[in-house]
Amino acid sequence: IQEENAAVLAALRSRANYSGVWNLTLSVKRDTCGLGISTLPVQAILLQKGKTLKITLSGIKTFKGKLNGKKFSASGSHTVSTTRISGAIAGKFNTTRTLSLGGSRLGVKSGSSRCAVTFNGSGAKA
Repeated sequence: IQEENAAVLAALRSRANYSGVWNLTLSVKRDTCGLGISTLPVQAILLQKGKTLKITLSGIKTFKGKLNGKKFSASGSHTVSTTRISGAIAGKFNTTRTLSLGGSRLGVKSGSSRCAVTFNGSGAKA
């Protein structure tokens, strides 16, 4: 019976839905863009369909990724005028209402100039 209960609980956990609006606080670890910020509040819209995620950060187009248990990763890029913004976001859902980010980055390329920002962070569902 304990094994059956564990299997049911695992199945229910895998069906957690993280879709919604999330308020993120990014903690900048490295900034070659010279933004001069240590923390940055960002709003994100997250859409989950099964194990597929779409994460839209305010001001940046959608990152597409995968959910593996409670861990997630997503990447994407888009161009504004002649500036290309690309990046990868990785983290873990602590609960259906909180998350932690780790090892995430955004890169900016404009002409021959390039820079990057790496960050960790946390988030709460709005």
